[in-house]
Amino acid sequence: MANLLDFHFKRTRADTSNEITLDRDMLRLLAALDGRKTLRQVMTDADMTFADFKQAFSRLYNLRLVEKAEANISCLNQAFINDVKSDLVDLLGPLGETLIEDAASEMGFSLNGIPTTGAWDFIERVAEMIPGNKEKTAFKNKMHNKMKGF
Repeated sequence: MANLLDFHFKRTRADTSNEITLDRDMLRLLAALDGRKTLRQVMTDADMTFADFKQAFSRLYNLRLVEKAEANISCLNQAFINDVKSDLVDLLGPLGETLIEDAASEMGFSLNGIPTTGAWDFIERVAEMIPGNKEKTAFKNKMHNKMKGF
């Protein structure tokens, strides 16, 4: 499943007729959540520890002050997916095509819908299916070089 930190969230227009008390961390997050940055970027920009971020974000979410944004997220391009598939088929034979789809599915995405922010996780999952440390390392290095520029 995809990491929650790789998703985009934004402020809601929730009914705030009830009095709500926000602490400093909650205010910092609420101000930073604009739907354009991932939660990971927001946490880094706010210079928060994961524990503080998680606590503040959970409270904002439970108060329905934030929601998942349907951001225009860039996905891995078809040429990159084809390169991964081709390399995996070269290493594992026809089973490679099925395994690459399984790796995407395990992340909660279709093969054409893997966000660029999840590229390395995708490569790691695919690499785990390759027997032999030498081949696995060579595959990861090759894909790492192809990912430059994402």
